[in-house]
Amino acid sequence: MAEEQGFEPWMGYKPMPVFKTGAFDHSATPPNETHNSYLPLSCKVENRKKVTFAQLAFKLVQYAAIPLSIRLTFRKLPLEHGRQSRYFALPIKYSHSKGPFMLSEQALELIDIVAQVGSFTAAANKLHKVPSAVSYAVKQVEDELGVPLFVREHRSVSLTPAGEHFVKEARAVLGQLNEIKQGTQRIANGWQPRLSIALDNIVRADRISVLITEFYRHFKDIELDIQIETFNGVWESLSTGRSDIAIGATTAIPTGGIYKYKDMGNIEWTFVVSKQHPLAEIDSKLTDDELREYAAICLEDSARDIPQRNIWRLNNQRRILVPDWIRALNCFIDGLGVGYMPSHLVTPFIMAGRLVEKELENPVENSPCCLAWNGSNRSPALNWVLDYLGDTDKLNKDWLS
Repeated sequence: MAEEQGFEPWMGYKPMPVFKTGAFDHSATPPNETHNSYLPLSCKVENRKKVTFAQLAFKLVQYAAIPLSIRLTFRKLPLEHGRQSRYFALPIKYSHSKGPFMLSEQALELIDIVAQVGSFTAAANKLHKVPSAVSYAVKQVEDELGVPLFVREHRSVSLTPAGEHFVKEARAVLGQLNEIKQGTQRIANGWQPRLSIALDNIVRADRISVLITEFYRHFKDIELDIQIETFNGVWESLSTGRSDIAIGATTAIPTGGIYKYKDMGNIEWTFVVSKQHPLAEIDSKLTDDELREYAAICLEDSARDIPQRNIWRLNNQRRILVPDWIRALNCFIDGLGVGYMPSHLVTPFIMAGRLVEKELENPVENSPCCLAWNGSNRSPALNWVLDYLGDTDKLNKDWLS
């Protein structure tokens, strides 16, 4: 006993076993109370580092074994007085309190592992703990829930109906926590949950589905947002942050600042009329006066906050605004007006005899076209898209031919 060894114990000390199969026995310690006891450790005086290691090991065992709030205080006392002692004892003061009940991730994982292996001993081996620590931790959760999660048998445990529900929900929560961790780490490494691509109406629509298919083979957890814009609407989408990359941006090509670009070549324009249109029979180049009396079929610029533009329209000429080139084609074929269309889109209809190409005295010039993106945003997904789209020749062949 401590009193017999020549030093005064702490107030309230009652000798009792400190360890029980590797963990504290709290059976005699009511919640929200403090308990005092001694942990006898032999340690040579000339090697004090052993005491420090013992203290650290004791804390680790205790924290790993019991999911409670533990406070430990250590003090070295000689076992004998009157001469230098070679051995020490460590008086230990620890306390724990119930407090508000919170299910930790570790508690959920422990319950899940016990359910998987069907035994406290097997779970303890997997977690590198003693079986009593695992059993105690499970009992703590059950006590707080007020329901048994496991049926205890001689060498195994099985889930109760309530336990099956708990484990099912616990696994869902653990999955969500893992997604939160991974998502946070990906964002810290430049990952973003969404990539937005703006495409001008001028590019080939059949290439969009190919791009989407290839993208999701590499990025299953990123949402891909495809926006169809017209003329300056592409630049507005990029400049306002609505899109991260723009395919087929025309006319203006950035020369500096945060925007980067790849040249896609030039857009060639073809002036067309319906084969039934009065202008279809004129063999000479068409003048402005000959054209002005017919409506100009134009696409409406999707920009709202920056100046809008159109490809061609004469002064004092009526216009028919359409949302895309498909609707424009229908208007041309039906003879509702005249105007320009991208050559790569209209050529098949000219060759089929449904539209007639005409020459003008004052034709429009070809439009430079580019792939543009915000240079300050270089996420892995954006980098992949840029690599996939390729160089100028590939861009021109895939999207403008």
